[in-house]
Amino acid sequence: MRNAAKFALTALALIAAAAAAQEPAPVNQLEQALGRQTRAPAIPEELRPMVREATRERLLVRRVRGPDVVVDISDREAESPAQFGNGRFVGFPYAGYEFFGFTLVDRAAQGEAALIDTGERPVFSSDGRYFASAVITEGGYGINEGVAVWEVLPDRVARRFYTEAMPAGIEWRVDGWPRDACVAISAVEPGWQPPPGIDYSVGIRSAPRAHFQLVMDQDGVALSAAPAASVCGVGSSE
Repeated sequence: MRNAAKFALTALALIAAAAAAQEPAPVNQLEQALGRQTRAPAIPEELRPMVREATRERLLVRRVRGPDVVVDISDREAESPAQFGNGRFVGFPYAGYEFFGFTLVDRAAQGEAALIDTGERPVFSSDGRYFASAVITEGGYGINEGVAVWEVLPDRVARRFYTEAMPAGIEWRVDGWPRDACVAISAVEPGWQPPPGIDYSVGIRSAPRAHFQLVMDQDGVALSAAPAASVCGVGSSE
């Protein structure tokens, strides 16, 4: 009886293994939409000491101290990464199936704190203490949509401001840091249309923009509209 029972269990295990082998691999919706496999991001020569491995499935980023940061990109296609903050950060834009974003890897942080999704390429203040991003789309396809500011600490970053409750607008962007503690942000009014005969992608570059400023001080972060001529008390970057 024991031999018969053992044989039956072995047979069941073989049947289950065969069935699993015949199951189709999960469908990658992005690859299906692209009609091709996703590509591994190209690593610039200057980043090779920081990025140990880059495949279609993952990136391995070397920490300043400790084990590598594993970045899963199996459901998206990552573009070539760049370094920020004098090499402390490695970041890259990516696109998935009906979503996009920007991942920033903090090589000084431990655990999950090393991965920050900024939504769009971050813009650092000149002293490196803060960085900001702005991404708001009509369809909501951006990851971490909104306007945000982070502060760089010795062993991690801390988000100091975030809101998605901004006035209606399109083509949001961070224009820069006119001062170390003040970031300039702007958007085009939602009803804007390019002049006749002008392509949208060309006309949007010179479209009138509404300007805002985020000021950091000891009391926190304050968001306000600002005249184009005096954003952060300095002036527009246009």
